[in-house]
Amino acid sequence: MGTFEEFRQRVTANAERLGLTLRRRNRAPYGFELITEHGDIPASGTLEELDNYVAEQRDNAVSDRYSR
Repeated sequence: MGTFEEFRQRVTANAERLGLTLRRRNRAPYGFELITEHGDIPASGTLEELDNYVAEQRDNAVSDRYSR
Protein backbone atom coordinates (compact mmCIF):
# COMPACT_ATOMS: atom_id res chain seq x y z
CA MET A 1 0.00 0.00 0.00
CA GLY A 2 2.86 2.40 0.60
CA THR A 3 3.15 4.97 3.32
CA PHE A 4 0.38 6.39 5.46
CA GLU A 5 0.71 9.73 3.68
CA GLU A 6 0.22 8.11 0.27
CA PHE A 7 -2.86 6.31 1.60
CA ARG A 8 -4.27 9.54 3.06
CA GLN A 9 -3.67 11.34 -0.24
CA ARG A 10 -5.43 8.58 -2.17
CA VAL A 11 -8.46 8.66 0.14
CA THR A 12 -8.52 12.47 -0.10
CA ALA A 13 -8.44 12.39 -3.91
CA ASN A 14 -11.15 9.71 -4.13
CA ALA A 15 -13.35 11.62 -1.68
CA GLU A 16 -12.92 14.84 -3.66
CA ARG A 17 -14.16 13.07 -6.79
CA LEU A 18 -17.41 12.52 -4.89
CA GLY A 19 -17.55 16.14 -3.72
CA LEU A 20 -16.39 15.34 -0.18
CA THR A 21 -13.57 16.80 1.90
CA LEU A 22 -11.46 14.68 4.24
CA ARG A 23 -10.73 16.29 7.61
CA ARG A 24 -8.75 14.97 10.58
CA ARG A 25 -10.44 15.17 13.98
CA ASN A 26 -8.12 16.67 16.56
CA ARG A 27 -10.33 15.83 19.54
CA ALA A 28 -11.55 12.54 20.92
CA PRO A 29 -12.70 10.39 19.33
CA TYR A 30 -9.71 10.89 17.05
CA GLY A 31 -9.90 9.86 13.45
CA PHE A 32 -11.18 11.40 10.27
CA GLU A 33 -14.47 12.64 8.86
CA LEU A 34 -15.86 13.31 5.43
CA ILE A 35 -17.64 16.62 4.94
CA THR A 36 -20.05 17.69 2.21
CA GLU A 37 -19.97 21.15 0.65
CA HIS A 38 -22.86 22.06 2.99
CA GLY A 39 -20.92 21.06 6.11
CA ASP A 40 -22.75 17.77 6.72
CA ILE A 41 -20.71 14.78 7.92
CA PRO A 42 -21.93 11.63 6.13
CA ALA A 43 -19.18 9.43 7.60
CA SER A 44 -16.47 9.46 10.24
CA GLY A 45 -14.01 6.94 11.60
CA THR A 46 -10.62 5.56 10.75
CA LEU A 47 -8.99 6.30 7.44
CA GLU A 48 -9.56 2.68 6.43
CA GLU A 49 -13.28 2.93 7.23
CA LEU A 50 -13.58 6.11 5.19
CA ASP A 51 -11.69 4.52 2.31
CA ASN A 52 -14.30 1.74 2.33
CA TYR A 53 -17.14 4.28 2.54
CA VAL A 54 -15.80 6.24 -0.43
CA ALA A 55 -15.38 3.04 -2.45
CA GLU A 56 -18.98 2.00 -1.67
CA GLN A 57 -20.31 5.41 -2.67
CA ARG A 58 -18.31 5.32 -5.90
CA ASP A 59 -19.56 1.80 -6.69
CA ASN A 60 -23.16 2.85 -5.98
CA ALA A 61 -22.82 5.87 -8.25
CA VAL A 62 -21.44 3.69 -11.06
CA SER A 63 -24.18 1.07 -10.70
CA ASP A 64 -26.85 3.80 -10.60
CA ARG A 65 -25.46 5.23 -13.82
CA TYR A 66 -25.68 1.86 -15.58
CA SER A 67 -29.13 0.96 -14.26
CA ARG A 68 -30.81 3.91 -15.97
